[in-house]
Amino acid sequence: MEKSIALFSALLLVLALSGCDGDSGTATVRVQGRVTDNQGYGGAQGASKQAAPAPQAAVEGAVVTAARVQGNGSLQPLDGQVQTDASGNFTLDVAAQTGDVLMLRAEKDNFRSAVLVTVNVAGGGTVRAMPMTAESKAEAEVYVAVREQDDNAREDAEDATPAQVSVYVTADLAAQLQAGGITTAQVAAALQQAARAEAAFVNRTGASLEALAQARQHQQAAWLNLQQALYAAGSAQAEAEAMTAFEQAFVEAYAEAGISAEARAKLLQTARLAVTHLAASGNATARFALRKQAEILSALATSAAIEAAFEAEGATQARMDSLRQARMQWLASLRAAASTSAIEQARAQYSSVVEAALAASLGISTEALANVKASLQTAVNALQMALSIAGSATAVAEASVAFYSSAEGTINSSLQGNARAGLAATVLALLSVN
Repeated sequence: MEKSIALFSALLLVLALSGCDGDSGTATVRVQGRVTDNQGYGGAQGASKQAAPAPQAAVEGAVVTAARVQGNGSLQPLDGQVQTDASGNFTLDVAAQTGDVLMLRAEKDNFRSAVLVTVNVAGGGTVRAMPMTAESKAEAEVYVAVREQDDNAREDAEDATPAQVSVYVTADLAAQLQAGGITTAQVAAALQQAARAEAAFVNRTGASLEALAQARQHQQAAWLNLQQALYAAGSAQAEAEAMTAFEQAFVEAYAEAGISAEARAKLLQTARLAVTHLAASGNATARFALRKQAEILSALATSAAIEAAFEAEGATQARMDSLRQARMQWLASLRAAASTSAIEQARAQYSSVVEAALAASLGISTEALANVKASLQTAVNALQMALSIAGSATAVAEASVAFYSSAEGTINSSLQGNARAGLAATVLALLSVN
């Protein structure tokens, strides 16, 4: 219970940025943006949040209004409205305060769109929103659903932030929301599970709850930077680069909060397991879109942790270059994946490169390393069994913690006497969570 109270207190710092009730400190803020009928952002190959081709199709004459997203998900309409010009641009003055999360909405005939924006300036300042697209509309509606589902009285409870919603909701998922393949409430529930699984993992490992809250704040800062970058982007390539940079910054936020590369990888692997095993609602296409983005975030963290482990053991430049190339190929394959089997194949290809490097570092044959991997099967089976019956984010986190402890202990025992047994324990445990 004391940990739960501490977690809630730490997360208040994050929730303060996620919709503030009341009018204290309210002043006039100028909001600028653009309304388009695009599906998403950036058409460049390699963009992880799949998007529609550029140039953006501007919507002229759309009426834009704003509402403050309250802590319980209700929308408080703000005075003022404006119409977009021939380029889809608008400038809207609203009464808001620093820290407010606003939902901007655009309407014209049967067209509807929306975007979230965080007020990060004082009165008299200007906030620039990312262009409205089907993707931004989905993100805004999912975030409102997240706030509606907020339950702080629940043990280990944590709510997904705007940054988390933005990093997980892709144009592919937005298309499924439009088509009715999944609902905003179902997506919100899945993202809540991911966020809560991370919090529960921290609780179960005795890690710093304050560091997790700080990581959330850094992720929010990355999301604010994304707003600015997409507003200023003049091409599909610039948009794609902004999205990829946001994903990287989202993952790096844990390191900025003092969370180690290995712990960060385990957190995002646990979040991936929660999304994969607890998001049972929606059609197969929608669930795949969610899983794919979770796989990408997990891969970013896992590959960084593996490279850090090798580097700490004094790996040669050639070996580090090989690992980095394998990481780039893994991410490219994940972004291009159109099926679960393609995701699994991408992971297997990456693992084969890493395992070859690991065998060489340990001074053992690939056959001997295969025997070490085989010793993990009991731990892997126990993890899969626990996940198959897990009904909550806490249960997923507990299964994850138990697996890492068992797997690392098994590997260290199998390689007893090898000076680099610790390297093998870190690497093989991270590679074995499927």
